[in-house]
Amino acid sequence: MSDPTPEQRLTVDETTSDGQVVLTLTGELDPHTAATLQAVLDRTMADGTSSLVFDLTALKFIDSSGLRVLIDAHKTLIERGGELVVRNPTTTAQRLFEITKLDEHFRIEQSDPTA
Repeated sequence: MSDPTPEQRLTVDETTSDGQVVLTLTGELDPHTAATLQAVLDRTMADGTSSLVFDLTALKFIDSSGLRVLIDAHKTLIERGGELVVRNPTTTAQRLFEITKLDEHFRIEQSDPTA
């Protein structure tokens, strides 16, 4: 079996729930895959979206290039009077948000698994 291409290492599923666009990220968000997420965001944000939820339940890895994409989206949403929500970050992602102090800027929430 061959190694997955960068695009296959990150999948982005888009749904809408309660008026919010939810982007569920699966895989790795790094320099090789950040453009994949950026392309989805460019398309999604073009319609004037002001509220985005990033569900990170299945995100295995994120680095500074992935953080840059989230920060840029956050800035755009704030300018529109909206917000960016990070849902279910893994322990590693949560720690990265804390180290970079992004947990003070992003709304971070955990879903109730029993809901």
